[in-house]
Amino acid sequence: MTNKKSARNNWFEEHKDIFVRNAIRDFLKTLKFFEQLYKTYNESKKMPFKNMDYWVGTEVRKGPLWQFKDLCHAVWGNEEQMDGECALMDWLVGSVFHEGMKLKENVYLLQHYKPAYEKMIYQSKKWAENQGLDDYLELFEKTTEEVNLAMSRLNRLFLRAAEQLHKILLKYPDNHLVLRLLIENEPEFDRIWGVNSIPRLFEEMFSGQKEKGYCLAAESYREGNWMEKSLDTYQKALDINPDSKEVQQGMQAIKAIIKNTP
Repeated sequence: MTNKKSARNNWFEEHKDIFVRNAIRDFLKTLKFFEQLYKTYNESKKMPFKNMDYWVGTEVRKGPLWQFKDLCHAVWGNEEQMDGECALMDWLVGSVFHEGMKLKENVYLLQHYKPAYEKMIYQSKKWAENQGLDDYLELFEKTTEEVNLAMSRLNRLFLRAAEQLHKILLKYPDNHLVLRLLIENEPEFDRIWGVNSIPRLFEEMFSGQKEKGYCLAAESYREGNWMEKSLDTYQKALDINPDSKEVQQGMQAIKAIIKNTP
């Protein structure tokens, strides 16, 4: 059993760059889904259970949020290699998940039990009073308020997680898959962190040489035979630092490859 666990751990470490990239990618997807939920809820004060059921899922059919939580825990929740910044990210995502679980149950109660209660009251108010059903009104009112509070808590948790993600990304200057993901989703990160978010992040990540992140990503594209993407990424580096010999040489090499490719 120990050998199997060790083999799994070794395999995970060998592929960790991919898992880290996927966790960051899934953060964007999860945040975007929640933002749409939040917008719809604020406009209508309604939360369809089917949306929460899809997002959270169950133990036998894990939804995107559940899968994201598990992935984050695998990537950033390693107790043997505890890192404070990573542990906080794992905790924040775990908190989002547990808030989502509670929210799902409350939405189910309101969508499935409240209509039945209202129907009973409508059909026979006197019978309902004799059954003590008036007491349930307070339950539904409190649950409605709890849904409202849960949405606010989730919004704050996501904002905090976005800030924490920025700190964690500084740990991955050598993960070229992450660098590529950041560049490919630059408009989305600008929306989350503000204009020029990726150049500013690369400036921190590479000690002031923000073009370095683009160069490493461009070289990674070249190694994967994505020549046009490599050239486009080198161009972004050149826009940042036109005097960089590394960028100029990289662009020349890619142009030569493209020119000589049938």
